[in-house]
Amino acid sequence: MHSIPRERLPWKAPFQPYWAWVSMFSFAILLLTGGYVTFLHGHWDNEVFVSSYINIPIIFILYFG
Repeated sequence: MHSIPRERLPWKAPFQPYWAWVSMFSFAILLLTGGYVTFLHGHWDNEVFVSSYINIPIIFILYFG
């Protein structure tokens, strides 16, 4: 970003920035599949759906707001 080689930085994490991308992908999968039970036949529950997926609009509001 600032054309500074990683070797010159006083602190550096191993496997970065790749672990950051893996973490973001894993977080997205967990966020989207957290309430999959709600979508099974005969298990629909409004409270479970809202409590499982209310995080998605909250994240967008906090990030863009």
